[in-house]
Amino acid sequence: MTITLDDGRGLLSIPCTGEFFTPPVNVNEDLAIAAVVELLGVAYDEVVTETRTNRGASYSFEWLKDVFFKKLHERRYDYVARAYLLHLVECIILADKSFTLVSAKYLFLFQDLDSCCKWAWGSATLVVLYDYLRDSTLPATKQIEGYLSLFQTWIYEHFPDICKRDMDEHISSMPQMFRWTAKHTSGNVAYYRAKLDALRDTDIIWASNYDENAVTRFQSVSLFTGYIHWYFTMVSYLPERCIRHFGYTQHVPPTPPMLVARDVDVE
Repeated sequence: MTITLDDGRGLLSIPCTGEFFTPPVNVNEDLAIAAVVELLGVAYDEVVTETRTNRGASYSFEWLKDVFFKKLHERRYDYVARAYLLHLVECIILADKSFTLVSAKYLFLFQDLDSCCKWAWGSATLVVLYDYLRDSTLPATKQIEGYLSLFQTWIYEHFPDICKRDMDEHISSMPQMFRWTAKHTSGNVAYYRAKLDALRDTDIIWASNYDENAVTRFQSVSLFTGYIHWYFTMVSYLPERCIRHFGYTQHVPPTPPMLVARDVDVE
């Protein structure tokens, strides 16, 4: 089992298709300053102070929050929307381990607010989560990031006996993830490891019926095999290894396709 593009579509209602995002090659401090002046309407001197405080091309969440409310008061709703979306992307969808800082590179996603929906948000979400899940297998890793709400609700959806959760009445106009409510548990790592080791084939819900209430419908691109990327990170996407998830009979998967890439972080 693994998280697929169809899980992002079914649980979060994030479409699978779109354009891959390629930001400017070198998002340095000067470019970060110019971007905020143009796209968030902040005074040059104020942005210079902010980026120098952070020692690079980034902005603090607290500062971004102040910009949001200031522009809201000024009724500059284009700036308000960009500040909100930048916070949403860095905090939830593409969350990383910076915790208090927002990378300037993501601001370029929202240069044109009318077309920001064109980006491949589904694959971007999956690339970032895959990358952090890979890191989580290393002994020195103490925490993971990425869209953890997707990871959590995917577990609820497919492994009903692993953890405690409640199912609420689902609203057809909302993403399916909203039907799950987490419950407090006192289990530690050893507890969950024992639960995973005891799993049997019949304990897993292999194919979820996302189309019953999903806002978006199944897209065949979810069955694509190869590599997906976001920014400069590329990961392998091999749904044939969990084809049972799509309602098909599982077979022995073929050897993953080889890839020769330059200037890309291939996982």
